[in-house]
Amino acid sequence: MKAFKHVALVLVVLSTISSLGCKKEDKGDGFMGIREAAWESLSETEQSTVIVEWQQASVAEASYRDTKAYTVTFSTSDSALLGPIVVYLDKRTLKVLGQGLRF
Repeated sequence: MKAFKHVALVLVVLSTISSLGCKKEDKGDGFMGIREAAWESLSETEQSTVIVEWQQASVAEASYRDTKAYTVTFSTSDSALLGPIVVYLDKRTLKVLGQGLRF
């Protein structure tokens, strides 16, 4: 049980570090198209683990391999163990650039 707590703590720290490059976060409805593009990029299995409505996912500005991007973060039933699902989208085209690491 103690090892599980250490793993969970490491995952929380890594998730926090991965989101440090974010500049601002939207809490309104201005980024619904961004959320939708990220949601549609998830597999059915990934979607089934999301525990909040995808419309409420966190959106932030970030950089992905020197490209201006948005991050969309989905909380999941596996977040405590693996971390949330983070999708990176090109800021101009909304093309999926990749996903954050989950352990």
